[in-house]
Amino acid sequence: MVIDCHYHLEERVLSRADLLAEMDRVGIDKIALMGSMIAPFPEPPRFLLRLLQVFLEKRALRKLGRFLYPILPRRVISRYWASLSR
Repeated sequence: MVIDCHYHLEERVLSRADLLAEMDRVGIDKIALMGSMIAPFPEPPRFLLRLLQVFLEKRALRKLGRFLYPILPRRVISRYWASLSR
C-alpha cells in the first residue's frame, strides 16, 4: 500500500475527480489531505521551464540554473522533478 502523507487540497488547481484519477495512475492508495495554503498561481511559460531544465542538467550551465531556481515557483520545480521519475 502506498500512502501520500501530505497533500494540500486545492480544488482550483486539481479537482477531486482529477486527484483520484492521478492517484490511480501513479499507484497511490491513500492520501492525507491538508487545507489549501495559498491561492493558485499561474505557471510560467513552457519555454522557461525547458530553459531551466537545460540549465540544471548541463554541467557547464548549472551555476546559472541554480541562480534561476529560486525565481520559479516551488510547485513548478516539483512538477518537473516528479516528471523525471515517470
